[in-house]
This record gives sequence, C-alpha cells and structure tokens, in this order.
Amino acid sequence: GIYGIRPTHGRISLDGACPLAPIFDTCGWFARDASLLAQIGDVLLGGTAATPGRVLLAQDAFALALPGATDALAPALARVTALLGEAEPVTVSHEGLPAWFDVFRVLQYDDIWTTHRAWVTRVRPKFGPQVGPRFEAVAQVQPHEVAVMRGRREEIMARLDGLLADNAVLLLPTVPDIAPLLRLPPAETVAFRERALAMLCIAGLGGLPQVNLPFGTLNGCPIGLSIIAARGNDEMLLDIATRLGAGQGETH
Repeated sequence: GIYGIRPTHGRISLDGACPLAPIFDTCGWFARDASLLAQIGDVLLGGTAATPGRVLLAQDAFALALPGATDALAPALARVTALLGEAEPVTVSHEGLPAWFDVFRVLQYDDIWTTHRAWVTRVRPKFGPQVGPRFEAVAQVQPHEVAVMRGRREEIMARLDGLLADNAVLLLPTVPDIAPLLRLPPAETVAFRERALAMLCIAGLGGLPQVNLPFGTLNGCPIGLSIIAARGNDEMLLDIATRLGAGQGETH
C-alpha cells in the first residue's frame, strides 16, 4: 500500500551496506506518498526527468497474475494510460518469464555463494526453515551452469534495451496477488515467491529502474502496479509517480 522504487543498478553507492548478491543489489526506498518518494530521489539521484515515450503493456507478466489481481489493477492501468497514452501489448519474454527467473536464480545463487561462502563455512549459522534450504541450493550451483546463464542474461538485457528504447515505459503487476498470509504452509509460500520473482526478475536482470504505484485494492488489501524504464530513467519514473499522485489529491 505504499510507493517504492528500485533504482537503476549501480546508480546509488552501496558502500557500508551488507551485500547479498552484488550483481543485482541496489538501494531502493519506500514512501507513503509520491512527493516524498521523489524528494528522496532528488537527494540520491539529482538528475532530470526525460519525457516518456511509448507505453507498453507486459502481457506475459499480467498472465502470471491471478485473475482477481488483474481485475483489481484495471483502474490503475486506466489512470496511467490517461496520463501517458494508450498502452501497446507486448510479450516481454518469448521463452516465458519463468525461464528468465531460472537465469536470475542461478546467477543470484552463484553471487550469494561467492559473497558469503567463507562466512557460512566458518560460522555455520543456523538458518530458518525456508532460508536454510535455499542456502543449501546456493552451494550446489555449478560453474558451467553459471556460464550459460551469464550468456542468457546478456541476451535478456539486449531484449529489454530494445523494448525500452526511446524512453518507453513498461506496465506490469508488481506481484501476482495480494500479500500472502503469514502462516501459509512453506510450500505455498515458496510457490508465491517463485511466481512473484518471475515478474520481479525483469528489472533485476536488466539492471532497470522500477517504481511501484499502490493504486489497486483486492479483498480489502493493497496491490500495486509497476512501471519499468530503461537504465538511468529513474527520474522519469519518479516524475510519473508524482504526477499520478497529484491526480489523487496528494500534496506536494
């Protein structure tokens, strides 16, 4: 139910932050209103906003959302397209977004293990019931698999660069459904996470900025619409969010 931004990878220094997977890590922030989100961007980014170009609708990302979530985001889509123009349907991943998540997962796991292997091996920390198995999986990634996925990532980045050229923006659900219940069985939590990461990995793989607009409601709970832009177009996304926020009565 709040605004949030994932900036372009590498735009904001992570000196002093504890890394997870440096090839994907980035410093984002959240705010209750779009004007504050943009004010923080003025401090941390300090650039100027470009004029948005084409508006693209990620059909394959919407296909991963649950039907109720898609319906709940329809008014948000209408608000964005009223500001930016009609959206052109596109398929982001011709091989399927779950396949892109596989690329993200392998590369992230490899980077996590490279970053934390010495500490995990030395300290042998006791992880929680979901984190422990994930670290076990992290330790099993094979070098030849990593090499293949690095090549795949280069192809994905080229695909996204082409889609988002000339200041185009891409619309998609932030996640496939409202937040899962706290006490869901672990298997259901993992299923939700993997479905969500198939959508969230787009910006991660591309090193792209992404902003969440908290404009949807489903079963009394908030759900967000995201906008992704080309690398370096963070200020453009913050400007769009501010203009949309002003449209719903936020003060600036």
